[in-house]
Amino acid sequence: MDKRTGSFHPAIRHDIYRECPVLTERLVRETIEAHPNLIGIFADNDRTGVGTAKGIRASGSKTVFAYAFDANEEEIQAVEAGDLKGMIVQKPFEMGYRVVRTALDVLEGKPVERFVDTGGDKRESE
Repeated sequence: MDKRTGSFHPAIRHDIYRECPVLTERLVRETIEAHPNLIGIFADNDRTGVGTAKGIRASGSKTVFAYAFDANEEEIQAVEAGDLKGMIVQKPFEMGYRVVRTALDVLEGKPVERFVDTGGDKRESE
């Protein structure tokens, strides 16, 4: 089970939509309508972030708090517009550097960390 989504309520968690913003938009809109007390949505990649923002906008909800992971131009615009409250942006250069550095250390017989945190940046709407 994915560590980013494994603890979410299974009745509302819909992994099948994670690659399609259009389906995510529809799911988010329908979920907000079906669960009027819903307070938050987490989108675990940029495609679901875009779909989540569009679904919230289409629903007219002003109370659902949505956060996304990754970033693309449309997702950044959604944060700036307030459709997403924020997002966590990965550091791909740092990730790549650490992978290569760790691989070299392994090849040289050096000890390596079991877990390497490459960090992330938080971006939030005003």
